[in-house]
Amino acid sequence: MSFSISNPVYALYERRLKDRILDGDRVEHVAIIQDGNRRYAKERGLSKALGHSLGAATSEMVLDWCLEIGVKHITLYAFSTENFQRDEEEKRYLFDLIKNKFIELNNSKRIHANHVRIRAIGRVEMLPRDLQEEVRRTEEATRSYDNMYLNVALAYGGQRELLDAAQALARAVR
Repeated sequence: MSFSISNPVYALYERRLKDRILDGDRVEHVAIIQDGNRRYAKERGLSKALGHSLGAATSEMVLDWCLEIGVKHITLYAFSTENFQRDEEEKRYLFDLIKNKFIELNNSKRIHANHVRIRAIGRVEMLPRDLQEEVRRTEEATRSYDNMYLNVALAYGGQRELLDAAQALARAVR
């Protein structure tokens, strides 16, 4: 899936930025920490759910750009252990959003055509069973890919989880 902002000035800026990146040193790893979606929504009088959906769409744009410029590794910090403290309605929405994004990734022609390996890092076993199953399906479907690596951090946070994530990344790079 590819997103484009229709403003012609922004399109020119985006093209120039891409050219500068491609002419310089190659970026190997991009990390995206999804933070501030609720705050963004609140400041604009939007629902939390819409804030999270807009944040996910922005992350998808960044993922598309990374694919276009040849970034090899992307880590998307999607759901921390601290997020388990949120109210049940918001957690359910986030779990459903993440599950649906994994389904989209698994069905994405662009992911498969570009051989993007998708892995979840963190304490996935803490997540609802239906989300765990979609994560496993997507990991399995992309297991043999090695053109790009998308690590999705789920139920991460705290020292132990960060250590686990670093070890998983080290194993993936070997």
